[in-house]
This record gives sequence, C-alpha cells and structure tokens, in this order.
Amino acid sequence: MKRTILSVGTVGALCLGWASAVAQSSAGAPKGGAAARLAGLRGFVGMDMRFGEMSDEFAMFVGAEMALLMNRGVYLGIRGAGLATDNAHVPTAASPVPDTLRMGYGGFVIGHIVPVSRTLAISVDALVGAGSVGTDRTGAGDDDAVFVFEPSATVDLKLAPPARVGSGASYRFVGDVSVPGVRDANLRGFSGVLRVRLGRF
Repeated sequence: MKRTILSVGTVGALCLGWASAVAQSSAGAPKGGAAARLAGLRGFVGMDMRFGEMSDEFAMFVGAEMALLMNRGVYLGIRGAGLATDNAHVPTAASPVPDTLRMGYGGFVIGHIVPVSRTLAISVDALVGAGSVGTDRTGAGDDDAVFVFEPSATVDLKLAPPARVGSGASYRFVGDVSVPGVRDANLRGFSGVLRVRLGRF
C-alpha cells in the first residue's frame, strides 16, 4: 500500500508541476508565435478516489489524471490509479492465511464536459488501458498484466474558475487476469467517485 501511495503521489506532483508550468507560460507569454499557442492551451490536472468492492471486500483506489481540453468540451489525457486498501484477499494452497491482493492500472482517457449551469457541469469519460495484479507474496516482476476499461460519469461543482469538485460513479471492467485464486469478476465492479480538478476550463 505504501508503494501505491508513493506512486500516485509522484504522478500527482508531476501533474501539478505541469499545471504550474503552463500557468507561468500563460502569464508571461508574448503575443504571437509558439508561446502564444501554448498560452492558449486549456487543460486540467486532478486527483480522485474510487471506492467500491473487490473480492467482496471494501476497496479504494487513489488516482491522478492530466488532460488537454479540445473544442466543444472534449478532453484527451491520461489517468492512473492504485489500490490503496489491503482488504481484498486471495486464498492460497500453501498457507491457511490468505494473501493480500495488489492492483494498479492506467491508460488513455477521452471525455466530454457538458455545462449544465453557471456552477454545474457533467463529465463523462472512459479510460482504456492496462494494469498489473499481484499479491504481497509475489514479487513485482511476477505481477499479471490485465486489460482495463473504465467509463465514469460525475456531476462537477465549479468552486472557482480554475477549480472543480465532482462526485459520481464508474464501472471497472478487467479482463485476462491469470493470478491463481483470482477471477476477472473479483476485480470488476461499480465504484463511487470523488474528484478534484484544477486547470483552465
């Protein structure tokens, strides 16, 4: 779990650093040329929590994202998340004590922001990517690679021009897992989503 938190924290720090660099470029960029085009970019960084069930136990994923906003509210970006709880267990034949499940995933995201009012918007997106699944008793090199598809939808509240908070739901689809004692169905399921986004909307 410590490695998961450290990894997500590193991604979050990189995202915030990218946002700060864009903001500084926007503030001091002269008109015309590549600097002006950079200043005109819109995008956001964010962090979220996704909580639901995994292997019939409570599970929470912590993640970070970074995206560029295109025309008409469409955004393209990347997102990653890691399992931050150790409640999910895997039965083992070698020991009466079950092993603890580990999982992380990430990929490309495409989404759409639909304004509802001056203070509310709806965000709908989908992640397509890959992940790794393993247990505490197996080394990181023995983790199993899996396919992940995760659509999400949230209602976002505009706190200020650069800040939004949202809540909603997602469904995590996982395929091709081959860890002994773990089925695809153990890793799939609905999750509640809480997120914070900062950027130029």
